[in-house]
Amino acid sequence: MVQLADALGSCKTLSTLYISDDRLGLYGSKNLADILQKTNLKTLKLYRVEIGEHEANVLVDAVSKNSTLTSLELHDNQLKKNVALKLIQILNSNTGLKKFGISSNELEEEAGKELANTLLTNTALISLGLSSNQLGSEGVKAIALSLNINKNLTDLDLYSNKIGYDGVKALADTLCNNTSLASLNLGCNGICSEGIKALADALSKNSTLTSFDLRDNEINTEGVIELENSRYKNNTLISLNIN
Repeated sequence: MVQLADALGSCKTLSTLYISDDRLGLYGSKNLADILQKTNLKTLKLYRVEIGEHEANVLVDAVSKNSTLTSLELHDNQLKKNVALKLIQILNSNTGLKKFGISSNELEEEAGKELANTLLTNTALISLGLSSNQLGSEGVKAIALSLNINKNLTDLDLYSNKIGYDGVKALADTLCNNTSLASLNLGCNGICSEGIKALADALSKNSTLTSFDLRDNEINTEGVIELENSRYKNNTLISLNIN
């Protein structure tokens, strides 16, 4: 990582950096911070690098001071609860990030509520990737409520989050009035018939959604009919995945 930092430090044209399957460590995170300071990096992807508390502190500080980064993906990093909450704070300190992904990190309800609080004031973020976590109904409900105020987020991925009926109902209520979301992924959440009915009703009233992913849920024949009927009433939807 030291050699990489030295090599890339003077590369002003570097726009994307992808590091995966190698423990970052404290020294690695410091070298990464150096790269963020010396280059005009726009996209940073850190997959399976085992971000711990010390690494998170360095990363949060470095990204907070960076003015060029627009996309940050921190997928599958075995984050402990306190580390996840710390990394979410990046969205409060960096006002240039447009895309933030923190999927496959076992985020729970508290992280969902922290993200919701962030969305209340963040006016830059347009894409939020949260797939394969464990936000649960309360975490997702908090995020849904925040989207009644946030008017900038256009892409939300909640695939496989055990969101429960309360979470689905909160999202459905939000979709009835939200004027910014264009893409929503609720696949693999065990959504049952009552949840599908609520979403179908919301879909008939929503005027901005273009892509809606509901694959790998418990959608029966009646649910399919309800969704298709709502689709005909919706003037913006292009893609509806119910496979």
